[in-house]
Amino acid sequence: MQNPSDPDAGYCDHKGQGYQVQLTETHQDAKPEGEPTNCSDSDALKPAIEETKKRGCAPDELLAESSYGSDDNVQKAAAEGVDLIAPTSGKPKSKESMLILDDFWQDEESG
Repeated sequence: MQNPSDPDAGYCDHKGQGYQVQLTETHQDAKPEGEPTNCSDSDALKPAIEETKKRGCAPDELLAESSYGSDDNVQKAAAEGVDLIAPTSGKPKSKESMLILDDFWQDEESG
């Protein structure tokens, strides 16, 4: 237990103690419900899209930070008709597995 006066509060190393709320630019009059900060942001994507769909303001394209950038979330968003654009999270396991410019080719004619 992190806080005796609030036993439902969570703790995260980089966020601290308390709750987190997922907000979107299309957020309207609905009151956001908090969740413990130790919950992963990535789990909030699908419910957020579903909520905006219910209110008739779901985005066609959603820009998000790396916490949301998993392949699983990209697939979930696509299933809801939303194009998720977010950097992937995590780092390559080794320097050899990193992509570098030489790993790509460019068609000289079309650029």
